[in-house]
Amino acid sequence: MHCLLDADSIVFRCGFAVEHKKHKFFIKGEEHLGPFQVYEYKKEIPKEFKDDPELSYEEEVSVEPLQNALHLVRQEIEGIISATDATSYQVYIKGKGNFREKISVTRVYKGNRDVTHRPKYEHEIRNYLKEFWKAEEVDGMEVDDKCAIEQTTNPMGTIIASIDKDFNQVVGWKFNFMKKEKYWVDEEQAERNFYLQLLTGDDSDNIQGIPKVGPVTAAGILEGSTNSKDMYLRCRKAYQDYYKDNAGTVLLEMANLIYLRRAEGESWQPPK
Repeated sequence: MHCLLDADSIVFRCGFAVEHKKHKFFIKGEEHLGPFQVYEYKKEIPKEFKDDPELSYEEEVSVEPLQNALHLVRQEIEGIISATDATSYQVYIKGKGNFREKISVTRVYKGNRDVTHRPKYEHEIRNYLKEFWKAEEVDGMEVDDKCAIEQTTNPMGTIIASIDKDFNQVVGWKFNFMKKEKYWVDEEQAERNFYLQLLTGDDSDNIQGIPKVGPVTAAGILEGSTNSKDMYLRCRKAYQDYYKDNAGTVLLEMANLIYLRRAEGESWQPPK
C-alpha cells in the first residue's frame, strides 16, 4: 500500500503543540500586583472580561525548543505509516499558488481564515519535511488535488492519510489520522459526497453553496438518487430556486471550488 500523506495539518498541529499561551487579566492601575485571573485557552475567557474597561489584558507565550516540534512530527508520520500498513509513502505540503483563488467570485476563497495565525516553527517544520521525509511542494493547486490525482490512478493500491473530509469525494482508501479511522469510499458514495457539499458549501474554505441549505436539507434533496446525472439535476434545480437567472454561473463556480481534480489541469463539468 502506497500512502499519500497530506502533511499541511501536521505542520500546524505539531507547530502549535509546542506553543503555550496564558491569557492574563489585571485590575487597571494595579498591574504590579499581578493578574487576578489567568486562562490557558482564549475560549475560556468570559465575555464580560473582554468588554470591561476596568480590566487590562496581557497574552504570554512560551515556546518549547524546535526539536520538540520535530519530534512530534516524526511521531505523527511514523504512526500514520504504521497504521496504514504502508510499504511506501509520499508526503505532500502546500507550495505556491492555487487556481481556486482566481475563479472564486462570490466570496474570497478561504477569506475567512486568519493568515497571521501561524506557528513559530512553520518554516523549520516545512524544511524538515522536505529534507528528511522528501516532502513534495504542490504548486498551482492544493495538496488535496495532488492526492486525488494520484489516488485516481490507483484506487486500490493507495491510501490518502489526512483529516480533510473533502477526500470523501474520491474513490479509494482513506485514513483519518485524528480519528484513527481507515475506510473505503466507493463510487456512489464519492459522487454523493461531492453533490452534498455542492449544496451546503464549505464554511472552512469560505465556499457559499446555497445559503441555509445544511446537511439535513441537502441529504433530503438527494434522497433516492442513484447516479451522478440525477444528483446533478437535483442540485441544479436547487440552485435555480435560489439564484434564479444566475444559477448556472454560480453552480459552476461552486463546483470547481469544491471539486478535487482527478487529472492535471482538469476542471469540473456537468455530467452528460
